[in-house]
Amino acid sequence: MQFENIEKVLKKFDEYKIDAFIVNNSSDLFYLTGENISDYWLVITEKDQVAFSNRMLFAQVRENLGLKVVLCDNFNKLLKELTDFLISKKIRNTGIDSCSISTDLFQKIKKNSKIKLKMLPEFIKKIREIKTEKEIELIRKSCEIAVKVLSIVKKDISPGVTENYIANKIYSLFCKMNVRPAFDIIVASGPNSGYPHHVTSDRIIKKNDIVLVDIGCKFNGYCSDLTRTFFLGKIKKLHKKIFDSVKNAQKSAIREIRPEARASMIDSLARKIIKKSGFEKYFIHRTGHGVGIDIHEFPVISKEASTILKKGMVFTVEPGVYIPEFGGVRIEDTVLVTETGCEILTS
Repeated sequence: MQFENIEKVLKKFDEYKIDAFIVNNSSDLFYLTGENISDYWLVITEKDQVAFSNRMLFAQVRENLGLKVVLCDNFNKLLKELTDFLISKKIRNTGIDSCSISTDLFQKIKKNSKIKLKMLPEFIKKIREIKTEKEIELIRKSCEIAVKVLSIVKKDISPGVTENYIANKIYSLFCKMNVRPAFDIIVASGPNSGYPHHVTSDRIIKKNDIVLVDIGCKFNGYCSDLTRTFFLGKIKKLHKKIFDSVKNAQKSAIREIRPEARASMIDSLARKIIKKSGFEKYFIHRTGHGVGIDIHEFPVISKEASTILKKGMVFTVEPGVYIPEFGGVRIEDTVLVTETGCEILTS
């Protein structure tokens, strides 16, 4: 097991006044164990880490994780075994991530008066916000692959092919490079580029189209995220103005990324440039999001964010302008906060 990451969880116990923590979110389990197995429960205490699994995963969890596994064929059995374990260890307060379980499941656990639960939403996700050197290298490799794939595919972005043709080529190249897509690839051409999360379609790319491509892959469990906007043929004046505004907004934001900077300030800098260009109402999403095991995680780069940036954070900077029925531009890079500034991982 990756005891280094479990130690990070244990160090938070005193701060949150808990004696144990129950984990069942698949990304958190991967973070703690290094094994891509889900649908089991892990209980962490100061002295023990015990898994609770159904029969189908029992042997796999036991062999791959190298720890004690308790067989639980149904929820009632799981609840009893969890309770018995926590009582046997004299656990007083148990933390649980309310965001990772269903409301129904939470209520069932809560009704068991023998377990005193403390709701700690996104407890481990917050710990995951600062990446280790090993995680950074995996994200860097993931970014390198995404950049390479896009550099190959952009040669095929031309009038006469469909959005799906380009997307499928990206999927094929990811497969050849032994990685999986981190999300559904977006290829948005012409007016479709005016929708931030356009669903790639059979639309045929036309002469003088603008084409937005959003790609990312997952390498050894860690994601990358990259968006580029291409022009085919003659560029409309409005599109050029939008592109320049978005590019300048991204540059302005990236220039100010460093430890102790406020995430909200980074968002405001990008938004200020776009507002000055007259496109404020068309910048309809946050400036960025964390990238790691999940394609969207902490930190959030938005005007409401209270986060102070720290060395080791990895996130996107992706201002965009989207005009429905006309088209749009997004430029996105994944960046790493360093000791004195930031490193663009998707350059």
